[in-house]
Amino acid sequence: MWKYRYQHYGGPEVLERVETESPSPGSGEVRVRVRAIGINPIDWKLTRGDFRLLTGFRPDRTPGADFAGVIDEIGPGVRGFSSGQAVFGMLPLLRAQGSYAEFVCTKAEHLAPVPDGIPMTDAAVMPLSALTAFRALFLHGRIAPGADVLINGAAGGVGSFALQLAVIGRARVTAVSSAENQSYCRGRGAIHTIDYSSADPLQDGSALYDLIFDIAGTLSYRRAIDGLRNQGMLVTVHPGIIALCRSILPRRDGKRYHLEIVKPDGRRLHRIAEHAAAGRLTASVEQVYGIEEVETAWRRSMSGHVRGKLALSV
Repeated sequence: MWKYRYQHYGGPEVLERVETESPSPGSGEVRVRVRAIGINPIDWKLTRGDFRLLTGFRPDRTPGADFAGVIDEIGPGVRGFSSGQAVFGMLPLLRAQGSYAEFVCTKAEHLAPVPDGIPMTDAAVMPLSALTAFRALFLHGRIAPGADVLINGAAGGVGSFALQLAVIGRARVTAVSSAENQSYCRGRGAIHTIDYSSADPLQDGSALYDLIFDIAGTLSYRRAIDGLRNQGMLVTVHPGIIALCRSILPRRDGKRYHLEIVKPDGRRLHRIAEHAAAGRLTASVEQVYGIEEVETAWRRSMSGHVRGKLALSV
């Protein structure tokens, strides 16, 4: 089979396509022939060496977490899935053998069936971003109907799913995005929108939120905390020592801080699939690239101005 790999850190140019043996599924696993791959910033950040303390100083890795495809082989002990079934899912973020490959082996419990009528490329971009949003809003943020939620970076990959999921949960959403994405956010259910280039969403301190989801990572920590109601939560997706410490140490004022690091979760991915099948949750795919265009696609992702998601078609 083919796969993309990198053996030293750098930009998209370090990726190389190589031939290797196809993996075989172990107990509780299935092998999936990949049809589409969702691009996430973590793909090129890991390749760039941003987390080399975790990935090692001499890498030999295949990038990628998100994928959709067709089950090709089933390992011992797998129930509920069949050969030829269309599925989607994500691999663990630090796994050395990622999804930029012809085949991947993964635990069946991490997968969900692709809903009827959903393109493979749409399914492929959902797992990491939608699971991140779902966990932040409901598992940790525990938002209830009527909650006031601020999403900073609401037009991006995670943000576009967070906005829709918050609306599904009947929250009142304020979306922060660029000027050109204001109507995009309103079209997905935001009650209020803020153009980050012309206004600080927390400047006047008058608005209080039950949850602030700082996906863009541009909000002042102090202003964000001050912008929360009692028992409110500030969520970030940007790891670091300071973020980790803030996430672990309790605050005396009852407000909470959480660093969301997503992991495969088939049970919640099934719920996301149900929302997608019902038309309540849609993937916004800015562009689909051929797998041979991976370097071009990564450079677009690295621009930081993608509306929704990018996908690779295999």
